[in-house]
Amino acid sequence: MLLGSARPTDHVEVQARGHAFRGPRIARGLAILAGLLVALIATTSVVELQRYADERRQAEVLVAHSEALVNQLKRLELEAESAQMLTPETRQQAEGIRQDVDQALQRLAQIDPQSTAQRRMRTAINQYLDNNRELFRLFTTGQLKVALAWDASHSDPSYDAIFDGTATASAIYRGEAQQAVGAATGGAALTMAMASLVLGLVFWRFERSQRVVLELATEQRALRKSEERFRSLVRNASDVIVIVNPAGMLQYHSPAVQELWGYAPEALQDRHIWTLVAPQESKTAENLLVETSRTPGLTITTELCCRHADGSWRNFEVIANNLLEEAGIGGIVLTFHDITVHKRFEHELTHLAFHDTLSQLPNRALLIDRLERALARADRRNASVAALFLDL
Repeated sequence: MLLGSARPTDHVEVQARGHAFRGPRIARGLAILAGLLVALIATTSVVELQRYADERRQAEVLVAHSEALVNQLKRLELEAESAQMLTPETRQQAEGIRQDVDQALQRLAQIDPQSTAQRRMRTAINQYLDNNRELFRLFTTGQLKVALAWDASHSDPSYDAIFDGTATASAIYRGEAQQAVGAATGGAALTMAMASLVLGLVFWRFERSQRVVLELATEQRALRKSEERFRSLVRNASDVIVIVNPAGMLQYHSPAVQELWGYAPEALQDRHIWTLVAPQESKTAENLLVETSRTPGLTITTELCCRHADGSWRNFEVIANNLLEEAGIGGIVLTFHDITVHKRFEHELTHLAFHDTLSQLPNRALLIDRLERALARADRRNASVAALFLDL
């Protein structure tokens, strides 16, 4: 009887231990699932912000492209007025330009259908296109005097009205793109911080709840797998990731240095990271390290120009993260994202917005911009501004 009564008791104890083991496992699984869900939501938000920024940059390009096409159409008007006739080739070329403008405006409306500035700019451009068609019709039918009068009363005023709209729309899209990029950068840093926090809580809870060797071994295997994933991400990242001490001495660099900077990994061994920075930005680089090292966990973003191994200079967005107190890192993590093409594109857009595409001379938008700046300075200094107009 005693032996028989002992067997159910052993079975109950085994079941109790099984439930005790499954409880922490379930809690750990739920915590990991919640962390992955939070990371997924944050990552999705960052991707969406980046997509939004790309759309705004594309919209800015379409605005500049539409303005350039309108300038080409106006040049054809001037050529027809000078020759006092309109050739079939010119008429065909003008029709092709109008179609290109229509396609650019339709694409812009698809990207940003709700923007008031975009609709106002489209209305102004379409008004000019209608006036241009009528002007070319008058030239085609031989009504030269009527065409010249139409140009002065309709075509020219509608052409001048375009540039206020394009300047406003371009400025809005540029600002929205910059805000989205900033939010995406902050979101990426937040995602890393949240992931670190969730993983820390999971492992802390796991260590407390697990009392047996089997559970401890499971935790160690999970940690090794996580570290392998992290190393794999760093090795395959398209950005350069380096770890430096507060003095800027290189402690670690990702393999991307060979692709983005052109240096063999051994060439950067025991090298001061700021020797790669442009001399005029060395002070900015030093301040970045000083400010970041003051506060644990602090993240600062700036832009620096770095020298490639071939002697050229590249523009980078640099994100500095203070992980001096993080076990296994013990340094300041710097992420270099190549924005050379983006910077060059910004310069080209600015030049395109403020200069005539044919003559490369400053245009009306640049004149208005400089006058506004001069008036603002005059207001601050209680001075006057004079403008001289020479009819050539």
